[in-house]
Amino acid sequence: MRSSDTEPPSPRPSPLHASPEQSGETSLHSVALRGLPEKLRHALKTELEETHHIRCDSTPSDKVQLACLWTESRHPPSLYREGVDCIVLGESIPFTEISAYIEMGALGVYDLRLVPIKVAAELIKSHLRSPRKKAPQTTTPSSRFAILEWDRDFRIARWSDDAETLTGLSRNQALNRSIGEWLIPEEEIGPFIASCHSVIKGELPEFKGQWNIITADEQTLPTFWKVVPKDHRAQSFIGIFELASSAELSPRATPLSPHTGPDATPPVHDELPDLLTEAFAQDSKVEFLATAVEHLAIGVYVTDETEDCVFTVWNKEMQRLFQKKKSEVLGKRLSEVFTDPLLRSVLSEVAPPRTRNRAIIPQMATPKRPDAHFIADINKTVLFDDSGAKSSIVGVVHDVTDRIKSENRLVAAFNELEASKEKLEQSNLEIRKGIEKAKKLAVAAQSSNKAKSFFLSNISHELRTPLNSIISLTHALLEKTFGPLNPIQTENMEIVSDSARHLQALITDILDLSKIELGKLNLKIARANVVEIAQSSIRMVEQQAALKEVTCKLDNRAAIDLIDADSKRLRQILLNLLVNAVKFTRPKTQITLEIDSPPGSNSIYFTVRDHGIGIQESDFHRIFSPFTQLDDSLARQYEGTGLGLAIVSKLVELHGGGLRVQSRPNEGAQFRVELPCAQHEGAPPGESLPTLAEIALKSKRVDNLVLIVDENDRSTAQALAASRANPQLTTVAAMPNEISAYHDQIAPKAIIVDLSTLSSHGHDWMQISRALPSWKNTHWIATCSLDIATSHESAKQHSFHEFRCKPLKQETFANLIPS
Repeated sequence: MRSSDTEPPSPRPSPLHASPEQSGETSLHSVALRGLPEKLRHALKTELEETHHIRCDSTPSDKVQLACLWTESRHPPSLYREGVDCIVLGESIPFTEISAYIEMGALGVYDLRLVPIKVAAELIKSHLRSPRKKAPQTTTPSSRFAILEWDRDFRIARWSDDAETLTGLSRNQALNRSIGEWLIPEEEIGPFIASCHSVIKGELPEFKGQWNIITADEQTLPTFWKVVPKDHRAQSFIGIFELASSAELSPRATPLSPHTGPDATPPVHDELPDLLTEAFAQDSKVEFLATAVEHLAIGVYVTDETEDCVFTVWNKEMQRLFQKKKSEVLGKRLSEVFTDPLLRSVLSEVAPPRTRNRAIIPQMATPKRPDAHFIADINKTVLFDDSGAKSSIVGVVHDVTDRIKSENRLVAAFNELEASKEKLEQSNLEIRKGIEKAKKLAVAAQSSNKAKSFFLSNISHELRTPLNSIISLTHALLEKTFGPLNPIQTENMEIVSDSARHLQALITDILDLSKIELGKLNLKIARANVVEIAQSSIRMVEQQAALKEVTCKLDNRAAIDLIDADSKRLRQILLNLLVNAVKFTRPKTQITLEIDSPPGSNSIYFTVRDHGIGIQESDFHRIFSPFTQLDDSLARQYEGTGLGLAIVSKLVELHGGGLRVQSRPNEGAQFRVELPCAQHEGAPPGESLPTLAEIALKSKRVDNLVLIVDENDRSTAQALAASRANPQLTTVAAMPNEISAYHDQIAPKAIIVDLSTLSSHGHDWMQISRALPSWKNTHWIATCSLDIATSHESAKQHSFHEFRCKPLKQETFANLIPS
């Protein structure tokens, strides 16, 4: 074998461009630069005109000899007129575009990311020196040049048709075989491999030389070779060789010299890069498709259409699925690779034009595949050659194991969801039935409560007539109107008189409570002297208190004496509180009635303190329930019907006031009543109160709107009066049904809701309103006439922001919009 000779590489950006011949002298030429970025165009034009004296035109004219295109301009060389050669410039040009431009007739394709402007100008100059020479149409380079590709292990990965023609070895026989096994004689393979290693190490960019090859019929033929790395990492090599006997037939080469020393320069070697580019251009689409198939996420295999079914393609996904490397499959028969007859039939049998199967394919157990099998969809297609004969079978294997498992999980989840949906619908149905039943019971309870109140009211009137007669007669007897009584008769008459008066007081309480619940108790508001009412109330309980040696004290700290109130009902409030205090206080103690009106306040406070047994805080709500006592046993120590405090709370609420309790067991109790000093009726003189409908129907939305939701007219009037202290607010009284009608047309700043009104109208309207975007920043305030723990818990349960006891103060509204 002759030693390979090397020569310094000529300047070029990559092996995939056409190199011009370097001959001839430069005369004044013209070059057209089209589509280049302005910065690159200016640099290239300056280099050509100032260094090489080559004129540059923006468009090709009659004097232009060469056109330089930019790849992104989308103007292929075929757009230029006949006789003007073209080259293509660009950055990061894909292989497929290089091949496409070469096929369209470009002299060269250069990547300016790799080639400096000065080198690009030299290349343009060389093309002007050596214009294109048309090759004879009868000569095809691919008919005399063989192309092959091999990896670093020297196993063949590509074998052209011309290589098959020159060597007599088919592609299936050549692929995956080592070059040293058969192609190059054993005594010559050493220098060949050493030259490849020099390229891998970076010592040589490429190499060329003369080697003999061995054909399929064991003949030895002399050939000229040129070998280049396929990429910059030299992971694989591309070689092209030509028979020495046919070199003289090449129109692009001179006869070869038999000398192979350092001075040998076979002319054909300079033509091989052009030939390689042209050959690659013819097969660029196939190369691109092969690369894409190799990296697909689905398995692809190809077998020939013979009885043996020899594998010619086996991509990476097939290696993963079947756990067989390419070296174990390519070039081998199906029966050699797989022993399972079922698997062989699935991969090979096909009914033209295509067949689709789903199969469970066994596999070696792995951590990811503990079940040692996978489910695959296999599609097979028969390909035909130009003559219409079957040429090969292409199979596509798609691993659908995860998809089927996901589908099964999805179906199971859907079935579970359907079952849960049925259970939920059943639960909702039962809940709706329960709600309907509760509503019916509530209506029945309200009807029953009203019937009870009507009955008590009527029966009280019926009882009063005979009772008044009994009281009058006993009083007459005790006054000895009908004659003297002996001591025994007098004592018995006094018992009858006391019992009758007690019964009369009880009937009066029942009648008052029934009137209040029926809404028939109307207050007679007038100017009332609080001191006189307090003094008379104390006098009425002093006799009873004296029996327990309890003293009663009036502590008047109020700066005012007159307020707007119902004198009779105010006296009933204080009297009930004082009677309750005398009943439960310890003997030889003191009960106190305190009156106070702090400066600047619009309220007056009545506080009754005792030193009795006290009350648990958890029992506060029970003492205000009618007919309820904390000690319900038959042997209870304290007598009473449980109506006194219930009537007190109702009368305080009717006045628009509030009631607070402070007590601890064995530490006595304190009841504090707060009443407004002045009662307000509607709007101030000369003004009218706006309605919610008027507010909602305004074209412009009202800012700082405050809603008052309260069935108690006096409480509502007190709240509206207090809100006038903040003129920035627009305060409107409305009921839940009105709010539900206009809630989507308003955006309240705050809403004040009475808990008693909420219990009678429900809270559905609250949930609907809170879900509206315009109510997102609304401040919710709960209010009630009883300031006890149960009221605070109810406000918290219904998600109110704060709780206020009646009557509402001016500070409550002032704090809504801080100054």
